[in-house]
Amino acid sequence: ELKIPTKNTYIMGKKDDIIATLNRLITRSGGSKVAQDKHNYIKAQNRHKIKDKSKLSGHILPPLKTFKGHTRAFLKVQDGCDGFCSYCIIPETRPVVQSRDADKIVAEAQQLVESGHKEIVVTGIFLGAFGQNTVRRQKWPNGQNEKLSELLERLARVPNLLRIRLSSLEPVDVTERLLDTFCNFPNIMPHLHLSIQSGSDTILKKMARQYRVNEFIDKVEMVKDRLDTPAITTDIIVGFPGETDEDFQKTVDLTRLVGFAKMHIFTFSPRKGTAAASMQDVVPDKVIKRRSQILRDLDKKLGYQFRQQFIGRTANVLIEQCSAGMATGRSERYFRVRIENSKAKFRSNDIVQAELIKNTHDSAIAKPITD
Repeated sequence: ELKIPTKNTYIMGKKDDIIATLNRLITRSGGSKVAQDKHNYIKAQNRHKIKDKSKLSGHILPPLKTFKGHTRAFLKVQDGCDGFCSYCIIPETRPVVQSRDADKIVAEAQQLVESGHKEIVVTGIFLGAFGQNTVRRQKWPNGQNEKLSELLERLARVPNLLRIRLSSLEPVDVTERLLDTFCNFPNIMPHLHLSIQSGSDTILKKMARQYRVNEFIDKVEMVKDRLDTPAITTDIIVGFPGETDEDFQKTVDLTRLVGFAKMHIFTFSPRKGTAAASMQDVVPDKVIKRRSQILRDLDKKLGYQFRQQFIGRTANVLIEQCSAGMATGRSERYFRVRIENSKAKFRSNDIVQAELIKNTHDSAIAKPITD
C-alpha cells in the first residue's frame, strides 16, 4: 500500500487531488505518471474512515522495474479478499477479489530480471485465489484453482529468472498440479509458507478459516512426499478469544509434528469492525505472553533442527549483505547462511554455491565451493 503523508490521519478531498499528489511524488523520484488499471488500486491509510471509497479506486502506479536496495523483488499478482476470517479487516476495506493480467505479470517479471533481480517473490492478498473472483473455494469449479499453477509455469520460463518463491498460501491451495510445477522447474524454490494460525479445530472454526487441522497435515505430507526436504513455514496467532490450554497444546503438538522451518508468532489483538473484536472469553495478557514465549522458544529449536539436516550438503546462497571477511544471504530453503573468512569478494545479489559446515542458533555457517 502507498501511504501519502498528510496533516490528517486519513486522506480527504477529490480523486483528482489525490492523483495530482501522487504524480508530484513520483515525478520527484524520477518515475512516470500514475496510470489507470481496473485491476490494481492504490489504498489510503485508514481507508475504512473514508465514506466514498469509489473515489480512491481505479488508479495505479506504473509496473515495477526494480526493487532498489533489495535482492528479492516482490511481484503482486492478486488483490482483495471476501473470506471474512473473523479477525481480519481486509474484506471490509478491499472486498473486491481480482487478479492482474497474466501477460502483464510476465512482462513485469522480465523487467525486474533485466534490472538485475535474480529472485522474485509472487505475492497477493489471497494468492491462492489468483484468477478467481472470490476466495470462497466452494464457488470454484471442482473446489480447486489451477490458474496459479499456470501462472507459475509461465514465470518459471522467464529467461534468467533464477529463483521464484510464493509468499503465502492456505494449506488447501496446495494441489498435485502445483507440486508438479514445483518439481518440473528447479528455479521454483522448495519452500512453502502455509498459514495455519492454530492447531485447534475449535479455534479455526471461530476464526472462520476454510480448513481444519487434518487437512493441513495431509497437505504437509503431500508436500514432503513430492519435494526434496522442503522448508515449510507458517503463521500462528496466539491468544485468540476462547483459546484454552488444551487448544494451545494442540498448536504446540502440531508444530512439533510438522517440524516447521520457521514460525511467525503473532499475539491476538482485536481489530475494530471484525467479528473477533466482540467475542467473549478474552485470553489474559499474561497468558498470551507466556504462550507466545513457548512458541518462540520452540521456533528456535525447530529452526535449528531443520537446518541441521543440511550440514555437510551444498546450498546456493543469494547474498544480501557483505562485510569484511563475511557475507550473509538466504539458501533455497530460505534459512540464513553466513559465509565467513572467505578470500573471495562477494557482492550483494551474487548467488554463491557453498558447503554448509556448521549450524548455529540462528543460521548455518558455510564455506564457498570455489574461494
